[in-house]
Amino acid sequence: MPASTALDAFLATLPRVDGYWSLDDPEPRRAWEAQQWRRRARENRLYSDPLALKLPEVASDHPLAREWGERADTFHRLATHLSRLWRSLVILDVGCGCGWLAHQLAAVRGHYKVYGLDQDRRELKFASRVFLHQTRLRFLCGDALTAPLPPRCADIVILAATLEHVADPARLLARCVDWLAPNGEIHIVDSPIVGQGRPVSAGPALAWEVLAPYRPEVLYEPRAWGNRLAAWWWGEIPRTRYPWLRITGPAA
Repeated sequence: MPASTALDAFLATLPRVDGYWSLDDPEPRRAWEAQQWRRRARENRLYSDPLALKLPEVASDHPLAREWGERADTFHRLATHLSRLWRSLVILDVGCGCGWLAHQLAAVRGHYKVYGLDQDRRELKFASRVFLHQTRLRFLCGDALTAPLPPRCADIVILAATLEHVADPARLLARCVDWLAPNGEIHIVDSPIVGQGRPVSAGPALAWEVLAPYRPEVLYEPRAWGNRLAAWWWGEIPRTRYPWLRITGPAA
């Protein structure tokens, strides 16, 4: 069964609430959701509908302008890579948050179908409303560690600033491998990684030991001398501080 057929058939069995599909009982997460909302408000991460539609573009005076500049860099790298595959793709954005990346990826090519998975109902209700116009985009609400998604349901799995924030990153990564269709790819971006001589992160970070069993391919390394020189020479153009890693699934 093709990946898109598998996911669509699965969603047909689930209830749809506020524009997204519900994979589990969200009530145990109610207090956590409220805490997340307050944190995002403190960090200037609550966006208006017009601004969300433009993300990752923000005004130069926005408090998070530098961060969004880096995320724009990440998105353009991903979009270029996926465009070169020249085939229909089912993309699963795990930890999609407000849905900006899923929205942008769905617009890269007309034969992509994108599914954003997150466990925060407020974020998904917002995303489902703001990006309603994008008919190739679906949002799913559930805990990625337990969400009953069918195996081999996605050609591409995106983990953007996600693995370092989950309680068991090794388990989530193993689940993502199970979700890969033959010859599928997992892309890990916007995550600080420690180990292999990388500096200790001031905040949450992903240990290289979690990734090592999968022998990830480094598609972009900000520490490489050529990239460091480019970042210095074109300093006004933000470039991501974090490596871009790819894990390739088994062949058909």
